[in-house]
Amino acid sequence: MHYIPLRTKKIPVVYEDQALLLVDKPAGLLSVGGEGSSGRDLTSLLQEYFRLRNARGELIACHRLDRETSGIMVLTKDRRSAQAIMDAFRNRQVKKTYVAFVQGDFALPRGSWEHRLHGAWPYSEQQPKTALSHFQTVLRHRRFSVLKLQPVTGRTNQLRLQLQAVGYPLVGDRRFSLARQWAVPFPRAALHSWRIAFRHPVSGAPLQCSAPLPDDMREFLTAQGINYERFLAKL
Repeated sequence: MHYIPLRTKKIPVVYEDQALLLVDKPAGLLSVGGEGSSGRDLTSLLQEYFRLRNARGELIACHRLDRETSGIMVLTKDRRSAQAIMDAFRNRQVKKTYVAFVQGDFALPRGSWEHRLHGAWPYSEQQPKTALSHFQTVLRHRRFSVLKLQPVTGRTNQLRLQLQAVGYPLVGDRRFSLARQWAVPFPRAALHSWRIAFRHPVSGAPLQCSAPLPDDMREFLTAQGINYERFLAKL
């Protein structure tokens, strides 16, 4: 793995070729710019980096991650590849797997959730939309659990809203739950985009990439007395 040095951060590159750039987004950084971002989002910073090096093509983000969410993000270097990836997302041909730390002892080994979500401000919808996700329990601890989550639909804040709806909000989530009411503290919503799989937009070959848990999530597990190597074997 190599790194792209931005202004104040080094961004790990998970995969790169002439069409694709998959990076490991750090928590706390917007994935795509919006009002008030002033070019300090990951996509804008990467575009600036490539522009200063006279790189060919146009760097395009194909999806978003929440500011607090870490992990794999897919960008392309041309519009045709971007359209192919976005179509794959729209047609549910991209398999995304997240690792989530949730409050409480989650007893179900695996299953699915289907909810009708209105979304959350500022992305609220007048008409609720169906949100479908699959889950698998990786670890049960006294006060928290670790789940693997695979969203089938792509609603805004889908996983955070669904976890809140079933009564097991993300550890550290202060937007959709009152973090002070829960026994396990964490400085952010403990959600990581761990693995992604799709067909390459040019060759059509299957591509699967993963990003290791960031330091804060690894250190959290260690502080709770979890053997990290044994934990990895369960993922």
